[in-house]
Amino acid sequence: MTPGDTSVSAADLKPTLAPHFYASDRVFARETQHIFHRQWFCVGRAEQLPEKGDCLHVEVAGESVLVLCGRDGALRAFYNVCRHRGSQLVRELPLPDVAKPAARNTGRAGAAIICPYHAWAYNLDGTLRAAPCVKAGQMTMAD
Repeated sequence: MTPGDTSVSAADLKPTLAPHFYASDRVFARETQHIFHRQWFCVGRAEQLPEKGDCLHVEVAGESVLVLCGRDGALRAFYNVCRHRGSQLVRELPLPDVAKPAARNTGRAGAAIICPYHAWAYNLDGTLRAAPCVKAGQMTMAD
């Protein structure tokens, strides 16, 4: 090598992880537990949810998550699951969606998110809005 040479020799290269680290369910489960479930991480940008009722559906470490812009303009994230029987609340494909590469968000929730199974309705702040035989305010999407 010459003094101005910036090339890298094979001896300077470091080995990469073994192939099983990229495809192992066991490794993914450990990463999910020790990385994804222990710290904050970015799933989108506030600019993707500029209006009240805007909804962003994403998948995080195998979990379906909704980020909603509430009536107060605050962004909140919830599991995309009805607390009653576990049905998915929003069934649109999570972003990024290869069929909709320009999509900024999943759409608008309007005044409430309504479960397609038994019609439980949640306000944009996650509180229960309406459900058969349950008083409003007793349960939230986050309970």
